Amino acid sequence: MTFETRWLAGLPTLNNLADQRLIVLILQPFFEEANRMRRTLALMARALDDRGVGVAIPDLPGMGEHPMGAVKVAVRDIETASKALCDALANHGRPILVASFRAACLFDALPRASANWRFAPEPGDRLVRTLMRTETPEESNETLIFVNGQWVCRDFLDELSRLPLPDPSRLRTLRLATDRTDADRHVEASPLWRHAEPGEDPALAELLAEDILQWAVTCGIS
Repeated sequence: MTFETRWLAGLPTLNNLADQRLIVLILQPFFEEANRMRRTLALMARALDDRGVGVAIPDLPGMGEHPMGAVKVAVRDIETASKALCDALANHGRPILVASFRAACLFDALPRASANWRFAPEPGDRLVRTLMRTETPEESNETLIFVNGQWVCRDFLDELSRLPLPDPSRLRTLRLATDRTDADRHVEASPLWRHAEPGEDPALAELLAEDILQWAVTCGIS
C-alpha cells in the first residue's frame, strides 16, 4: 500500500485508503506541536499501514496545507471539518477509530467514530496558557496574537480556552510516564512537542501503532 495526498471532504489529507479492514483517523496537534511531532506521526502511520490498517491524516482548518489560516479559523470550522471527514470515511463501510494527539483531543468526539484513542490530551485552557508564554507583544494587535512565530486569531484562542475535553464512550488514553494524570497506560518517551526542533522517535511510533491496533481489537472493530 502507498500513501497519497488528496482532498477528502474539503480537507488536504494524507491517506492509504484501499481495502483495509479498519481506518484510523489521526488528528494532529495544533500549531508548532504539529511540526515537532510530524515525523513520528508519519512513522506511526507507516507502522499502521504495515499492519494492514488504513490511515487518514488531515490538515484541519488553521493548520498545514489547509487554505484557511490561523488568522481566520474558528472552533466551529474545525468541528465541521473533522465531522465531515469522519462521515466521508465512514461511507467506505469500514469502522473508524479516531486517534488524536494533544489539543486535537478537544475535537475527537465524532458521531460516526467507533472508538477513540488519545495520546497526551491537552485541555484548551492549558494549551492557550502555554501559547501565551511565547507571545511577541509588539507584533500582536487587537484581533491577532503573534505566538510561536505566527499570528493567531484572539477569538479562536478564547474559544479554545473554554473547550472541555469530551468524554467518548469507547476511549483509551496514553500519557507519558512523567505525566501523573490518570491514563490507561503511561509510556516512557520524550515530549516531542516541547523540543526546540522537529525530531522523531521510531520506537514510540511503533509502540503507539501497536497500542492503537490492540485497542481496536479490544473494541471489536478490527
